[in-house]
Amino acid sequence: MSRDAAHRPGEVLGNRYRIVRVIGFGGMGVVYMAEDLKLGGTCALKMLRSPGEFVNIERLRQEILLARKVTHENVCRVHDLGEIAGEEFISMEPLEGRSIKDVLTKEGPFPIGRGLKIARQILLGLEAAHKMGVIHCDLKPENIYLCAEDLAKIMDFGISRAKDQPIEKDAPIMGTPEFLAPEQIRNEAVDGRTDLYALGIILYEMFTGGVPFEHEDVYVLLDKVLYDAPSRPSSRRADIPEGLETILLKAIAKDPADRYRTARDFLGAVDRFEGGLVDQMLRDLSVARQKMVRLMVVLEAQRALSAAPDPDALLETLLRVTTREVGADRGTIFLYDKKKGVLWSRVLEGDARIRIELPLGRGIAGEVARSGESLNIPDAYRDPRFNPEVDKTSGYTTRSLLCVPMRSYTGEIAGVIELLNKMSGVFTREDEDFLREVCAHAATLLEQAQILQERFQQARLRQEMGLAALLQRKLFPDPDFRAAGMEIAWHRFGEGILGGNYFDLIPTDEHRTALMLADVSQPGLGAALLASNVQGAYRLLVGESELLALVMKLAAHLHRTSLEHLFISCITGVFDLSRGVFSFVNAGHPAAMRIPRGGGVEFLSVTGIALGLETDYPYADAELPAHAGDLFCFLTPGIVETPNPAGLFYEMKRLQNLVVEGRSGPLPLLLGAFIRDWEEFLGDRELVKDATLALVRIR
Repeated sequence: MSRDAAHRPGEVLGNRYRIVRVIGFGGMGVVYMAEDLKLGGTCALKMLRSPGEFVNIERLRQEILLARKVTHENVCRVHDLGEIAGEEFISMEPLEGRSIKDVLTKEGPFPIGRGLKIARQILLGLEAAHKMGVIHCDLKPENIYLCAEDLAKIMDFGISRAKDQPIEKDAPIMGTPEFLAPEQIRNEAVDGRTDLYALGIILYEMFTGGVPFEHEDVYVLLDKVLYDAPSRPSSRRADIPEGLETILLKAIAKDPADRYRTARDFLGAVDRFEGGLVDQMLRDLSVARQKMVRLMVVLEAQRALSAAPDPDALLETLLRVTTREVGADRGTIFLYDKKKGVLWSRVLEGDARIRIELPLGRGIAGEVARSGESLNIPDAYRDPRFNPEVDKTSGYTTRSLLCVPMRSYTGEIAGVIELLNKMSGVFTREDEDFLREVCAHAATLLEQAQILQERFQQARLRQEMGLAALLQRKLFPDPDFRAAGMEIAWHRFGEGILGGNYFDLIPTDEHRTALMLADVSQPGLGAALLASNVQGAYRLLVGESELLALVMKLAAHLHRTSLEHLFISCITGVFDLSRGVFSFVNAGHPAAMRIPRGGGVEFLSVTGIALGLETDYPYADAELPAHAGDLFCFLTPGIVETPNPAGLFYEMKRLQNLVVEGRSGPLPLLLGAFIRDWEEFLGDRELVKDATLALVRIR
């Protein structure tokens, strides 16, 4: 039929019904939502197309009179059959929702629980109708509506039964053949079991997504309905329970006598099936309870491993959970140290930890580790293998004891778990089985934790190395740094070492440039951090304090903030080219050299102790000329304190001769000559501490 609506919203029919909107299109006509102007409220109007041609109006009227008697929340109420301007219509309860067919199309097969809830409602509605002598005869997914919260409503009672449905081979077949019962196809008498058959087909489709009989040729399809056995629902959906499959196949039996006799019988079968499901679930829960507890233990250990990949934290979690679940007073995990051939323990005793070491074969834990067999001892002091010395040391009294081996995935003994003093009675076989299962996971989890810890430490080391390298680069001037009136060249040896060398040149005005060359007493990340600390303090003070005051403040600052084993030697000063002098303080550093343009050598001797050793040391400053052509050579202790493979040290005299010889040439050439000479002297000696040499020439 055409899907064009004959009536438009707002149109009033028979001075009573105002059309609101089109609800849908059915086989018998258009369905409208309408406002009842006489009684108020809304209703659904099904306008019948071509009255008399496809519908026996008198028979339809009789069926509707019967259907009006059906009053049930799961049945769509039929109000009346009327005529307006020669157009027959049926008024009925308006519904908001979706048909089962719509849900199947958009969402696929129903979950078992949801489908059974809907089936129960349909059966209750059919039971109410059948008690009134009303048979639907055209039940299908399209005329069962699901309203809010899956409230099921059966539609078109009294309408389907009134249709003329000729079954002759040459005549068109009305209705939906997939849902016709065999007796309908044969034009035999129908009763409530006919509706139950249709519901069985509907439920089959709801749970499997398809009907049991399908074919494009309607007459072949009808033959299948009459003669073919339906495919089992479980062949289409693997999780269909056997009991539900039995219900569906009984409902669609070809002989009405083999089906459920009434809707109440059908409903009873559904209720029994649901009750059986609940009983089975309770039995399964009872059987699975201990397994679930064990799984909880494993999951808790895995959560601990994921949250904190630390073997110690994992061991504490395993102890806590196993003692709690078994009902022990306390427990111990002993780990096997293959290198030493001993077991070592972590004992759960309040906040205290006692380390116990046992050789294999000694004590209960040692015996279990040696034999690989569990021991369940109800009275520890009656067993000669029990070692009471641990009780004497801890002040604890052991009564009962359960000890189980921990095996790695290769089957080797990784350790044992020992639980002490069952809180109620003695340890049982179930406790032993439970603990054995935990141990099967514990060794693997521990290995994983150790691997993760190693990876974490490696990652942390790489991060520290990267941080130190960044700090180290920032502790030296930019390669392109230039200072007015000065030539500068420097080199740091030990690029890959976490060291504590610091070299800085800071112009304070157009004539003055401050210098700092420092070295922390030991290498490592702490040294790099301390050097960075000095750099920050020095740069903050250099423009605001006189030289001696600056050194005193740095010394006090480092004495307060640095670790006891770390201190800094340095030489710091100021080149004042307007006065032609270099003022300096040498705090425990190797003597720098001044090579005047005219020849000779002067040393910048020590004027105080290293920074950080004392807070009030009376440092002194000194001053040397700084004229054009003068060359200054600064060095950290590593230059003269690093031995070569023969145990000899690079002497200051050797450095002095090399610098004096190349004093008039370009500084990069002089620096290169020193680098070659120093590295040749050291040979294949591996540096353990960085070293720096800096050259400054006054222009």
